[in-house]
Amino acid sequence: MFNKYTIANFEVQNRCVRSATATGTCDLVTGIPEQKFYDVYESLARGNVGLIIQEHAFVSLKGHADHKQLGIHQDSMIQYHQLANSKMRAANNNIKICSQLAHAGPNCSNENKIEINISRQSFKDAQYTFTFIGVRQLFCVHVGILRMTLIL
Repeated sequence: MFNKYTIANFEVQNRCVRSATATGTCDLVTGIPEQKFYDVYESLARGNVGLIIQEHAFVSLKGHADHKQLGIHQDSMIQYHQLANSKMRAANNNIKICSQLAHAGPNCSNENKIEINISRQSFKDAQYTFTFIGVRQLFCVHVGILRMTLIL
């Protein structure tokens, strides 16, 4: 449990994993993390978790769930992910960080709701968003993307 372990192509310091869990600590509209967001993840890193899977981040405004969800929907969000990762690494240089990308589909708030089950184009738009969001994640200095979620 507390020995180093290899997952795919990277090594974690132990088998302790903090799974993606929404903290509700980001701006409701923009998805920009609040100070509490950084505090939570820095505290997790100090606790010597081997792998942190950050909470689900919306990849498009049309994929934003109706709560204080983390965003990765535009390039300007990269700086916030980099700041969170640098704070976690300052607390624990051996920490591995991944992200969960999400698109809430028909479960979005009313102004962003899309009917994926009805519109083939809406589904293709969501797929397209996931295709290119991985490049943005590389700039966030994450180890990888463990899960992409499209809620139907």
